[in-house]
Amino acid sequence: MTDPSALDDSDYRRVREATRTYREELAIRLAGEVGLRPAEMASIRLSDAREYARDGDVHHLLAVDGSGGERLVYVPRDVWDAVEKFARERGRGVDDPILEVSSRRIQMLVAEVGDRVTGVSVSSRSLRRTFARQQLEDGVDPRVVRSVGGWSSLDTVIETLEQPDEEDIVRAFANGSSSDPAERSGPPARFETALDAILSASSLIETATSREEVEGAACEALVDAGYDGAWLLGVTPEGQESAVRATAGVARSADEIDAGSLSVVGPGAVDGNDAAVRVGSVRDHETVPGLTAHHVVAEVPVGYGDTSYGTLSVATSSSEDIGDRERSILADFGRRIGQAVAAVTRRRLLRADTVMELEFRTTDEGSFLVETARECGCSFSLEGQAPISERSLALYVRVTGTAPETVVDRASAAEGIERARLIRSGGENAVVELVASGGSMAASLTEFGGHVTEYVVDGRGGTVTAEFPIDVDVRGVVRGVTAAFPDTEFVAKREVAHPVSTAEPLQHRVEGELTDKQLSALRSAYQAGYFDWPRETTAEELADTLDISSPTLHNHLRKAQRKLLEELLGQRSS
Repeated sequence: MTDPSALDDSDYRRVREATRTYREELAIRLAGEVGLRPAEMASIRLSDAREYARDGDVHHLLAVDGSGGERLVYVPRDVWDAVEKFARERGRGVDDPILEVSSRRIQMLVAEVGDRVTGVSVSSRSLRRTFARQQLEDGVDPRVVRSVGGWSSLDTVIETLEQPDEEDIVRAFANGSSSDPAERSGPPARFETALDAILSASSLIETATSREEVEGAACEALVDAGYDGAWLLGVTPEGQESAVRATAGVARSADEIDAGSLSVVGPGAVDGNDAAVRVGSVRDHETVPGLTAHHVVAEVPVGYGDTSYGTLSVATSSSEDIGDRERSILADFGRRIGQAVAAVTRRRLLRADTVMELEFRTTDEGSFLVETARECGCSFSLEGQAPISERSLALYVRVTGTAPETVVDRASAAEGIERARLIRSGGENAVVELVASGGSMAASLTEFGGHVTEYVVDGRGGTVTAEFPIDVDVRGVVRGVTAAFPDTEFVAKREVAHPVSTAEPLQHRVEGELTDKQLSALRSAYQAGYFDWPRETTAEELADTLDISSPTLHNHLRKAQRKLLEELLGQRSS
């Protein structure tokens, strides 16, 4: 039986980080931060939302139809922004179900995410209890928690809390002993300001044209939000902090500071999770202009998929603690920065005149294609690819020497392959689609910012060639790939000039006009035979591959095709 106990903060962060799609993340957050049941999630619509103005701020409420009738729930601003973004990108109308899946499917999504997190039992019930525990610990009236969570009694809510020890009891009464309500401390006002600044900065960094622009904008936004300082440290291939890449509020330039001085130290520095927020003080504040011994520092990882770009830190001298909600929003900002850096890297690669080509040779059994080729006596070659999410990639692979159905059957049970299906059968032209989150060197190289140009595999092993920006950290890529696939040899690196073609300016303009999701949908549709006649892939199958609804797929394709035709026909007419 599933353990219904609430998760602690570290485990909940691990669960969020284990999500692979926006739908999975939204399901986790609606249960863990709003308190919704699967059936309630399946039915929510934008028309169910209500706005409530208080003290100059707008708060979001949601009317849900629960087992005890309609009730109002409170939706934190960052969660509501995620809901609106999900609905907008998928073309949901105000009366359309936002998640567009059944309650049973939501339960399965939560269970699938839980299976990726070791040592934690995850269900919608445990996530709802996590929500209750967090609200009570934040000082929310238990009656309100019971009401918004739809529980029948306070007992169900109270039992989510741990039994207080002596320190808890003394601290609670000492901090709340004043009889004057004005003297009692409330939740940090800085959190709301930081949330506003981070949400504004997120849209800015998504349109940045360089990594330096992304990192500088992120640090400036945090100082504008009220932090005394913010900085971003890069990492070496060994994972050690190497250099200060951007600063705001401390020093006049990144060159003035040694990265080692800004390392976070202290008895509370590590939060029990390698990817968790670290809180403490800097190693040597005396060498950092603008910092004192009284500054508390929070440090969060910056990365995309399995690729680490460094760490983001903020410093505050305020007496207010950096609480769990604030840590959570900072950690989310670190992930957004990593995603923006990865996007900038991809755009630079597409437009580069000269690239760095890296070649690997592998016999590693951890690669699904290598293991299958060896055991089935077949061969594979990569026909095309399309990114699906931060951690998954759709691969379109030509199969020779065995039935493609055999490959699909093996892939369905393989670790690291999320989905597999047959695109085309018959002789030398058989093609299968593999959605890989691991177990594929192509997915690993893509996470490091590369574009795989060749991937051929036979019974003796595989050869993979990928292009990277010319200034790529070659050692970092090699260490990352060989760590994931130990029986892999780095063969060569080459500077390669991209051949100039008459179509290249058009290609660059189109890629510049399309969003990542539109480009991914267009590539997947082309590789999967959606535009062939008769179609080799239906809209429903393609939407399932991309983990979006059919209306959203059609919306992406219509917009992408229109932009493509505008560039093509406009160029010809001119």
